[in-house]
Amino acid sequence: MRGWDLDERFGSSHGEVRWTRRGDGPPLVFLHGTPFSSHVWRDVG
Repeated sequence: MRGWDLDERFGSSHGEVRWTRRGDGPPLVFLHGTPFSSHVWRDVG
C-alpha cells in the first residue's frame, strides 16, 4: 500500500478539504460519510 498522503487542499470558511489523485483513466471520486475519515478508502485502488 502506498502512503496515505492527501497532498491537495482547499480551504474555506467552513474548513479544509483534502484529496489526492491516483491511477489512470476517467476520474472516480470516493466520499466518506460523517463522522468517518478518508482513511477508510486507503486500501482501495
